[in-house]
Amino acid sequence: MKTVWLLTLVTCALLLSGCGSSDTVNVVLAGEDIFFDVIDIDAQVGQTIEVQFTNTGTLEHNFVLPEFDIETPILKPGESTTFSFTAAEPGEYVYICSVPGHETLMHGKLIVTE
Repeated sequence: MKTVWLLTLVTCALLLSGCGSSDTVNVVLAGEDIFFDVIDIDAQVGQTIEVQFTNTGTLEHNFVLPEFDIETPILKPGESTTFSFTAAEPGEYVYICSVPGHETLMHGKLIVTE
């Protein structure tokens, strides 16, 4: 009886340990006036990062991550776009809104770890 209980416990632990890991990081990001509602995006090397970016502000905004050659079109209020990319190397990468005058306050960081 103890063996069956122990096997059941070990099996459940193994199943649950896989639930936290994922090959994809899903990010829901809003561009407001004048800030991003997500400041840090955390990922691990090799993970795919899928971003759903929505302009929830009253001004035009975009999302630019130069090291990954990502630049969304400038979105009007209420518009959204979705894109994905893979975090290939560890590091800290700054993302911004490149609409003139927005970058100083409208920025965040992608943090990629091993």
